Amino acid sequence: VDWYVVTGGMQDFNYLVQQLYGDHRGALLYRRNQVKKRLQGEWDNNKESLISFLERAKSAVRGIVTDENGNPVEDATIQVSDRSKDVTTTDRGEYWRVLVPGKYRMKAVKGDTQSEEVEVDISDTDTEGPTVNFVLNREYATITTTTTTTEEPEKDGIAVQLPLG
Repeated sequence: VDWYVVTGGMQDFNYLVQQLYGDHRGALLYRRNQVKKRLQGEWDNNKESLISFLERAKSAVRGIVTDENGNPVEDATIQVSDRSKDVTTTDRGEYWRVLVPGKYRMKAVKGDTQSEEVEVDISDTDTEGPTVNFVLNREYATITTTTTTTEEPEKDGIAVQLPLG
């Protein structure tokens, strides 16, 4: 295995700030006093990217998820088409989702209910992101596909065919 150094990566800053002492990727274990000594350096390494992220957060899609009665919904999941990272709502039903410019389909889901799916257009020229509120008022439908075949299953091993004659 070849090891390589990533200086200023978010994992460095996150592990130091949260005082986690290692992870499943094999990072070195840190002692508490080493964390304190390295924290300023990690802040210096990550400050510009964090500020850039905070500036971009102003253009995030934001909104509130409510039920049919207008009550905020805590822990609803905001799903964005073609994105594997979902976000969940706060106890007041609020959410924020930073997206790069483009067109997306979004919806909110909690348990067996979901909102209507809406199209959202994110532009890099907008200084403030769109507000998209969701109402959970539809039954959450999942599609299950079952395939049946009458063909004989393949057998393990190698099929050998003898030449004709």
